[in-house]
Amino acid sequence: VTLQGLAARPELNGEVVVVLAPASAEETAQLEATGRAKVSHYPKALSLRLQSLELAPPPDWSRSLPFRISDIVRGAPSVLEVAQAAVVAGEDLGALGRIHELQGAEDLAEALWAFCGRGEVGPAKELPDDFAELVLDTPGHWLYWIGLEQVSHHVIVEACDCTWRIYQATAPRRPQPVAKADEKALATGKGFEEFGGVLLESGGAGRRRRGYRAGAWASWEASGAPSASSSGPPPPDVVELDKDKEVPEELPEKLLVA
Repeated sequence: VTLQGLAARPELNGEVVVVLAPASAEETAQLEATGRAKVSHYPKALSLRLQSLELAPPPDWSRSLPFRISDIVRGAPSVLEVAQAAVVAGEDLGALGRIHELQGAEDLAEALWAFCGRGEVGPAKELPDDFAELVLDTPGHWLYWIGLEQVSHHVIVEACDCTWRIYQATAPRRPQPVAKADEKALATGKGFEEFGGVLLESGGAGRRRRGYRAGAWASWEASGAPSASSSGPPPPDVVELDKDKEVPEELPEKLLVA
């Protein structure tokens, strides 16, 4: 819903929030008695009168940029045409026309961050315990860069009007030999704590090489159905597999849709 007519906090008017379920029977009774509803807001939920709530329109994912980030990551024709025209005109749009081809997770995160005008990357902060609430309950259009250093992965979370999307890429990984110390630890069944609390990658010799470009991850929605902004047949780098059939050993740059 959209907030409107708030005299005490006019800066909240126009923001999009989500109506939350009461946490208890006591809270339910209190809200009903005062004609209010509990709505999302970071860092603390708000209790507002029903007349201050209006049905919100669909999220506007393009209000902060000339292109939707999902179209940039997907490599939509409209984005690629502008990128190519800029090259012909001698203008520099950075990696706009190449973002969808990136396979490195950190490369994708850095390219998106730079294109969206966030400037230089500042020092990383510890992931807060209430990160889910921070993303879902902060009104407006935001990007979050999450560096998962222990697994050498990075993701970009885009949040807009209480909805969110995640962008990522994964580069092919070559099989790595297992160190002698790791072999011994695996053979003896020692647990995670035996590595001093540091997550190590072991047993990589049997890992398949499979790289997923940013555009492949973003080509389809989670349901496997074409997104509202896409048209035509599925892109050629998307492969649908029967769950009952064996997965081929080598599927470079393919997206598996279960």
